[in-house]
Amino acid sequence: MLVRHQKKYNSFKATRDAEYERRIATLGVTDRQVADAQIKLSRAEAKSDAAHAEAKNALGENMVDAVAARSEHQKVLRDRRIALELEAAPPKNRDPKKKTMMQRMMEASEKAEARQNAHVRPGTRDQSKQPRNLTKAQRKEQAKRREERRQDAKSAKLSPEELERRRQERKRQARENRKNKRK
Repeated sequence: MLVRHQKKYNSFKATRDAEYERRIATLGVTDRQVADAQIKLSRAEAKSDAAHAEAKNALGENMVDAVAARSEHQKVLRDRRIALELEAAPPKNRDPKKKTMMQRMMEASEKAEARQNAHVRPGTRDQSKQPRNLTKAQRKEQAKRREERRQDAKSAKLSPEELERRRQERKRQARENRKNKRK
């Protein structure tokens, strides 16, 4: 398939090259002169608009027309190569207002993190996370105390009011412990 496409391109290029050669011959210049002029114009355009206008005036109207014809010719040939898949397609111009997939993913993850941390106030610890500075033995001791409290509550068949009072007492004690820890 590539060979067949290459043959199509070669025949297309031959006809286009003949048209281009006739066109620049009518302007009285050679392809080498046009190539040099094209380089001069592109360098001048990179410098400034004034330098570009000055270079156009220095080259003359015929040469500027020949440069335009050469760039058009090259563009047509490149488009044909791309259409026949002999060359990689140029990157598509992206709409600057449209967000890329990575931007959308980052925004979604930021929103999810904000939702997750909505209940956490700055400067306070998240109660659900275990403090990292406890040793294994201390964590084991805490788990043991929690289990003992559960067993006491189950065996005593305490009223809901008494359970709530004890829960509030534990919260108060935890706050005091945190305050003492900061000091």
